[in-house]
Amino acid sequence: MASHCGNRFACHNVFRSLFIASAKPCLPTRRFSSALAEQAKTLPVPQQKADFHYYQQLLKQHAKMVHRKESQLKAENLLRDMKQCGLEPNHQTYFHLVLGLSWLPHRNQHQNDRMESWFYEYLRLQRDPKRKRPQVKLKKLLKDMAIYGHPHLKTMFLHMVQLFEHELDSGCWNSAIKGCINAKQFEDAEHVFDMARERNVTRLSTYEIMIRAYLSNRDQKASSRIFEYMIRDQITAKCSVYQSFIDFYTSLKPDKDTQQTVARLWQAMLIMTTDSRIPNDTIQKLLVYFRKNRQLAVAEQIYLDLKIRNQRLKKEHVKEMHSVIIGFAHRQQLPSALSITYDLLADGYELEDKVIYSVVEACIHRNDREAAQQLVDMVNAVQPKGLSDACHALLEQ
Repeated sequence: MASHCGNRFACHNVFRSLFIASAKPCLPTRRFSSALAEQAKTLPVPQQKADFHYYQQLLKQHAKMVHRKESQLKAENLLRDMKQCGLEPNHQTYFHLVLGLSWLPHRNQHQNDRMESWFYEYLRLQRDPKRKRPQVKLKKLLKDMAIYGHPHLKTMFLHMVQLFEHELDSGCWNSAIKGCINAKQFEDAEHVFDMARERNVTRLSTYEIMIRAYLSNRDQKASSRIFEYMIRDQITAKCSVYQSFIDFYTSLKPDKDTQQTVARLWQAMLIMTTDSRIPNDTIQKLLVYFRKNRQLAVAEQIYLDLKIRNQRLKKEHVKEMHSVIIGFAHRQQLPSALSITYDLLADGYELEDKVIYSVVEACIHRNDREAAQQLVDMVNAVQPKGLSDACHALLEQ
């Protein structure tokens, strides 16, 4: 064992400049003999600490490059060599090893098993009563593990709850739920979610995580169930919740029921978000959705709702309203076409020539030249560029 450990130690010294070149060396450069490993167990405390720190630095660097298979193998070998040399890994050792594997997007069974084993070792060592404020590291660990998840994350998290429940805030529970979802373990995610509800550590973000996960998985029934839990638990839904449902329903094949659901979601968003602005991308999505599905009256209502809230339209919204006006004009629904046109002009929005032309043409087709002339006079008064020659020619016919 002494020869093996000494050879390993000498080998690691060769690679030292590759992995910790940027760090200040803890010890002067020195040669490692085969006897050093055997002597490690009896070294004075300062020397043991220095060698332990050296191993820790190597392990930390390998953990950062865990995407390389070579670094994974070297990390395992370093861990084994530490133990053989009488240097016991501490909680920080396993912390970096688990973090390293958590950053690996496509882990095999062996890597997952190793990560789980190291995770339990970390918890065992972290439980030391002398160690203060473990919450910071627990939170960091869960947050990073949540990125790609782990097939056994629920079991791992429940063990953490048994040991450190008083240290786990809503952010920790959210990370555990996310990790289960990212590992495609939806039942595990809901189990953790139910436990969080029982302990009253859920927040709006907790429900949003579950709702978005089920919507992404096209599970409409489950997402609605989570929304019902949120209302039952007296959690006020914010704009982002309704936005998630709107994004989902507008992606479905349009039919009467779906369109009515989207319209109801819009009204619910208005009622529940009186103190905030509606996101511009949601407005655009809804205007396009209802205009393309020939629900022009609903698109008009969206504009009127925004007008009541004193929320001005963006350039892309105005362009969609141009299409809505033209749609009303082609149907010769003059009250709506004229109403939106006058509203937009009065609010300082500039209308394209084709919009004015379509409305004037609709007025003439309805034998209402007076309405056409009034619109022309209004445009000439408020728009610097005035009326197009095509509109003038249309009036002179």
